[in-house]
Amino acid sequence: MNFALAFLCALVLATPAAAQPGVDDVRKENRVNVLTLGQAEALIAASRAEAKAKGMKPLAIVVLDAGGHLVAAVREDGATMLRTDIASAKAWTAIGLGTSSRAYQEMAETRPHFAASLGTISAGRMAPAAGGILIKSGAAIIGAIGVSGDTPDNDELAARAGLRD
Repeated sequence: MNFALAFLCALVLATPAAAQPGVDDVRKENRVNVLTLGQAEALIAASRAEAKAKGMKPLAIVVLDAGGHLVAAVREDGATMLRTDIASAKAWTAIGLGTSSRAYQEMAETRPHFAASLGTISAGRMAPAAGGILIKSGAAIIGAIGVSGDTPDNDELAARAGLRD
């Protein structure tokens, strides 16, 4: 085993530097499929503007990257304590299933045992309610936005606001 490890190290060290991708090369390749803080903030601003225009209740809005990690979040004045957690769960549901959280809501209604098992598998991080929408760059999923605070239909409307073409 030590021989194999030594051989691999020698092979890597012998590879010319030009053949090894640098950090800048990796960043250039991945830039299109990365959700930036600026993009997340723009999505949140669009959701808030839509909610204000429609007279919605105070919202919590969460944007997660493709790995389910927080990029940005806001809880408007007057949004209740659990709204940020619910918004995060809606976004996490969208990423986890590769579709909107509304689809999970519909699945919970038609296939309750399967939906319940997903809740258990995900350690309770999924929410069967509309308001979680995927964020895509072309065909690639780069994150999701989750909104909570009004009705599920209004939450979804606010979530989609920044995703319109």
